[in-house]
Amino acid sequence: MVRQDLNPRFRVVLCILALALHGLATTSALAGAGKHEDGVVAARRVLERLLDRRAASFELVLIKGDTTGDTFDVEAVGGTVRVRATSPVTLVRGADHYLRTACHCMVTWSGTQLSLPARFPDLSRVVVHSPYRLRQYY
Repeated sequence: MVRQDLNPRFRVVLCILALALHGLATTSALAGAGKHEDGVVAARRVLERLLDRRAASFELVLIKGDTTGDTFDVEAVGGTVRVRATSPVTLVRGADHYLRTACHCMVTWSGTQLSLPARFPDLSRVVVHSPYRLRQYY
């Protein structure tokens, strides 16, 4: 149960991260932990659960990062959304960033607004870096 006095944006992120972690746990249990591809598959499955066929428009790429925190960058061109991130959870966070900013969508404990446009709108490259070594949200 999520406290009702939490910031609504924070509740959205909690929901997205819970879905991502569930996807990671499921993939690890089925395919074995530790493989680079498993993380991308886990993030893709989160998007498929949320977006169904539209998840195919997302290109997900794991990248190497430094040790100070997670980073993602997201951009969309011609209906394809490219998310590059340093971890599977951060891949999902990057997709969430795109859906919130470009499509005005959100997923919360109390409801979901996923009225997607017929074609994903273009978005100039955005880079987000968490400067924190220990973090719950950025």
